[in-house]
Amino acid sequence: MKQLSLVKCMAGVFALDSSGKIIEKTLFSKKPEDIALKLYEECPEERRLADKLKQKGFKLSKKDDFDLKGLCVKSSFCTSAELPRLVMQVNKELTKLKVSAKLSDRDKIIIQAVRAHDALEKEANTLSELLREWYSIYFPELSSIVPDNDNYAAIVSKLSRREDITEGALEPLLGPKKAMVVCKVIPSSLGADLSKDDTEKISEFASVIGTLYEKTTSFENYIQQLMAAFAPNLTKVATPLVGARLIDEASSLGKLANMPGSTIQILGAQKSMFRFLKTRKNPPKHGVIYKHPMVSGASKKDKGRVSRSLANKIAIAARADFYSHRVLDHLPEELDNSILRLKNKK
Repeated sequence: MKQLSLVKCMAGVFALDSSGKIIEKTLFSKKPEDIALKLYEECPEERRLADKLKQKGFKLSKKDDFDLKGLCVKSSFCTSAELPRLVMQVNKELTKLKVSAKLSDRDKIIIQAVRAHDALEKEANTLSELLREWYSIYFPELSSIVPDNDNYAAIVSKLSRREDITEGALEPLLGPKKAMVVCKVIPSSLGADLSKDDTEKISEFASVIGTLYEKTTSFENYIQQLMAAFAPNLTKVATPLVGARLIDEASSLGKLANMPGSTIQILGAQKSMFRFLKTRKNPPKHGVIYKHPMVSGASKKDKGRVSRSLANKIAIAARADFYSHRVLDHLPEELDNSILRLKNKK
């Protein structure tokens, strides 16, 4: 059985005999990005040529040391004068592919981190509703005065008994005005008189919720660090959490970078989109980006226009992060100006 060496290089795939003579070949396109992709991963041309030669009875082996210039010139792929520039362009494209592959690993970390954050936040909010119902048996007035779940859990965990609640103890959490309001309603509270054992259990439950909120904050800080290093433009334009959720919805930064602004605008609004496709009524104006301060803070009639403007800037930011890896400092200012123009059109 005759032995041949199989070589894959920037010119294509070659089968060489022991003297280096080209027996079979499949040439690649001369586009640097196409060549880089063929070199970076297993290509169908290599598999097809190998199968063809095996069917002819040849025994194949891989060959790593070969004359690149000789193969390019002999196969008429390019001239010796064209080769240096082409090598430089292909190496540049290969570097991009390797960087993108490393980034894809960070994609997965960010996706799992933001899912963990959102799960913790959801669980903490759900348990907070139960805490309010439970503690309102004892001190119902506190729930309306303290709408923030984190602060509510902190107060109940540290100051579960009404007689322990003082302005000085509340001020670090609520500020002097709200602390005074809470203390004023205590003497006339309509709550039931619970035993110390009862309030201690409620306090214990509140402490667990407080820990969940602390972990949620810790994950939020972690995501901010990941996003600032991984997608700085997206982070500045979309905010770290919204940017991370968009990457999660798109499944990767690369896929997000290839989406138009109109698609990014409704990412995460799948249920609303299915309902619209079925009824042809009330198309979704926003998805994940609803949680962006500019969208959530906009008036009802402006939310759609603000969402569209934001989504377009997010598309630019994602492309810059994935393809050029350059920080576009002007993007946040451009976004602010575009939103301001929308408001001035009223």
